[in-house]
Amino acid sequence: MLLHTAVSRVREVFPRALIHFASPLAENPGFLLSEFSLERDGEFFTTEESPVSQTLIILSEIERMPQQVGVRVLGTRGLLNVSSTTINRRFRGVRNKIAAAALTFTGAAETSIIYANDAHSAEEVAKAIAAGLPEIEPVEEELQELIDFMQNHIHRSYALIEVLRRGVAYHYGAMPHVVRARIEDLVRTGKIRFVCCTSTLLQGVNLPAKNLFVQQPMRGRKKPMSSGDFWNLAGRAGRLRYTFTGNVWCLENEQWAEEAISASRLRKIRSSFRETLTIDAKFQKILDAINDPSLPSEHEATKLGEQAFSKVVSEYSLTGISLADSQFSSEGTRKRLLELDVRCRDVVKEVVEKVGVPSDLLRRSGTVSPWKIRDLWQLFTDVEDIQSMFPPDPRAVQAARKIQALFKRLDDVFFRTENESYKYFGALACRWCLGDSLRELISNRITYYSIPDTQTNTAIRDLLEALERDLHYKYVKYLRVYNETLAAFLQASGKGDLVASLVPLHFYIEFGASDKTTLSLIAAGLSRMTALLLMSATRWPRALDRDDLMQKIQELDLATLQLPELCRQEIRSLFKSTSRVHAR
Repeated sequence: MLLHTAVSRVREVFPRALIHFASPLAENPGFLLSEFSLERDGEFFTTEESPVSQTLIILSEIERMPQQVGVRVLGTRGLLNVSSTTINRRFRGVRNKIAAAALTFTGAAETSIIYANDAHSAEEVAKAIAAGLPEIEPVEEELQELIDFMQNHIHRSYALIEVLRRGVAYHYGAMPHVVRARIEDLVRTGKIRFVCCTSTLLQGVNLPAKNLFVQQPMRGRKKPMSSGDFWNLAGRAGRLRYTFTGNVWCLENEQWAEEAISASRLRKIRSSFRETLTIDAKFQKILDAINDPSLPSEHEATKLGEQAFSKVVSEYSLTGISLADSQFSSEGTRKRLLELDVRCRDVVKEVVEKVGVPSDLLRRSGTVSPWKIRDLWQLFTDVEDIQSMFPPDPRAVQAARKIQALFKRLDDVFFRTENESYKYFGALACRWCLGDSLRELISNRITYYSIPDTQTNTAIRDLLEALERDLHYKYVKYLRVYNETLAAFLQASGKGDLVASLVPLHFYIEFGASDKTTLSLIAAGLSRMTALLLMSATRWPRALDRDDLMQKIQELDLATLQLPELCRQEIRSLFKSTSRVHAR
């Protein structure tokens, strides 16, 4: 839905823009052209060719023989029984089984990717693999640098530290960027032989590996992986410029493997927006969003309906375009789309004409329900002192309490959680914006909740996921909507001079800082951790403008700064055009 909206907006703002679509293993790439009315001038092609050769192997249990493994290989005529083989580990249990396979079938000079369905599974499989390997003695310099960094700047009990000592790592989205990027570098150079990954592998992370191990793959915790996604994942085995052949090891002779192998490698591109308009059950979700303004935003059961409803209002009702006359209309859908046109025009009359919400604000808030924008507008209308609604500066007195109050307003209007989680996220957001290090945030969480040592790694993962999923995504998104609505309200109320004083709290939370210099360093491309450590090491003023900051960077002599080597490398890589930054 978001991609559809983004492409539509690009075409509207830049009608002469050349748009290139690329989709791995797409069965119907021409669909993208027709979906955006580009088929007259557009071209497309499909290929199943691969620059590397891959062998797909299925490993299965043999009854009453826990160290025997059945082996079948996919040939031109289907699956071929090859043999059974004896391994020196038990081929039983979900995590132990995939660990045993990876340890047994990864060559001494090879790298293997092990696919995991979620972050917790990735960590547990990495531990199981590491348990079967000796500790590297001495630990390679690059690995030790990463270990030292995590001990000093994340937590001494971070589980990644122990598995790294044996050449094993895990990798998923909610990890510190500088750590995740360094793991990718170490995989590419062969310093890490085993890396356990989640679906980040399907989202563009390019890691070279000879082997890929897969067991009952899902996308997330609940959604079975499609055949197209499976073959896209399988493409990670063997990477051009690194190795021209790769092995895909599928564990267990189960239904998922049979279906993935027998189905087409190409997947059909579909439009979520089109399906929501044309499939009965999904269309009902739009009607639900129109009929019940109190439905929570971002809830899995209601999110699709709200996004489609908002998109119809933003791109059709407000622009005078009829869905019934669009490319989505057919003999079978025209009647329902006429009904939807009428219902959404009525919403516009209520929200824009009656309440007074500017139409351009609804256009800019194309994935948020017009009812929510109306409720927010009404909240501002009803308050006596509008400045009491302004987002607080994280550096102000009692900022945490004020941010919590703001987050409660967001919860009342958008999320409807019916709990007090806004208090936790408000306090966390304040410390995050003030530049508290990840180590400080983790230590404070462990101390506050009296978390035992056995649960430390779970606490670290929970905090990282709260930062990524809740603060960086949910609160940033709706704080932006809050600020834009408040700014529009001030303009409409004749108080436009106050707009410039609105604190961009969503921006501060997204970057994890609130002073000008640190924000500029992060905007230039440094990770938050490196930017904060550089600020600590240099003691630069916190309000440098861009030109002064770039001058300071050009004068950097890294050899004299107390910085972790990982941070030095990141700074060198980003600012390699300067001479002194190269100094060790």
